[in-house]
Amino acid sequence: MRKKIKTTLVYIASNIIYQLPPVLLLPFLTRYLSQADYGIVTLFTKMTALLLPICTLGIKLVTKKGFYWHNKNDFSIFFTTALLLPFISLPIVGIALWLMGDKITQWWGYPVQWLWAIPVFVACRHAFLLGLDQFRALKKPLQYALFKNGAALLEIGITVLLITTYNMTYDGRILGIIAAKMLFALLALGWLWTMGQWRWGFNLDFARHIAAEGLRALPILVASVAFKLLDTFLVAYYLGNDATGIYGLALRVASAVALVQTGLLLATQPALMEQLSKPKENKTSTKIAQYLLLEWLLFVFAAVVLAWVVVPIIFPYYIDAKFNDAITLLLPLSLGLVLLGIAQSLSTFFVFLDNIDRST
Repeated sequence: MRKKIKTTLVYIASNIIYQLPPVLLLPFLTRYLSQADYGIVTLFTKMTALLLPICTLGIKLVTKKGFYWHNKNDFSIFFTTALLLPFISLPIVGIALWLMGDKITQWWGYPVQWLWAIPVFVACRHAFLLGLDQFRALKKPLQYALFKNGAALLEIGITVLLITTYNMTYDGRILGIIAAKMLFALLALGWLWTMGQWRWGFNLDFARHIAAEGLRALPILVASVAFKLLDTFLVAYYLGNDATGIYGLALRVASAVALVQTGLLLATQPALMEQLSKPKENKTSTKIAQYLLLEWLLFVFAAVVLAWVVVPIIFPYYIDAKFNDAITLLLPLSLGLVLLGIAQSLSTFFVFLDNIDRST
């Protein structure tokens, strides 16, 4: 029990530390970037978030399940296959973005010369997330925290350097995000390699299985991500980059409100999946459902208090005045992010629940 509590606290602290550097960077970014610049950065993060499940075919969730369903030797190839498979689709996505470049700029105001950064970052983030998930599955919270928070800190350092030394704006922020994820993805994969968790190889049977599982879940994944991102693209289309910058800043602050929720979900999800992946009586799912309900109620209460009372008091002293319109958006966005986090844990519950159904 003591070990579980320690692991939970490490994940919660790790997630808070991971979210803090971008939040602490906001006074710097809101001073050096215009509303339009911040809007372009917001569009970059949202487009990569939308393309990640499409390019990776939902591999992230399939790989999580594969860890519990394969022995170590088989999983080492399974992991490598999952790592390499999206690189088949990424060049196609890059060509499609290039062909639609003028339209993307016309619709959302994203600069065409930076479209190349989207598939590159998707590839880096795919490898980085697989590595982090593997540390979680292996119950290595310290390594998880090291790589996750190291990437966040390096991202901030590169961003500040490029903006202040080389007079960059949104482009400095985008390059900082890409460089940090690329380096720490390589470091995480290298660490897992030394642990014998993956080795070179590509198994066609595993690839077919991953693709079949991923494609089955892909419509739900894409729909959920698109629903989460639709608001930003509508703001960009109808109101322009200035409004997108204000909205993006509000989203960043609202995500900070959900820190404890995200950390607790990251801490409890591996144990939940491990329990649901084993044949159990139906009471197991009932107990987990009761726990999740209590957890969700606490999340909603915390979001309301933080977004309605605490953050508005601090905001004017922390963010440049040109972004003050974001204050009115904090409460609805914070509640929305909390509800999306709840939906994520619920989707995991249902994905793994079918294993219980088959065993009864």
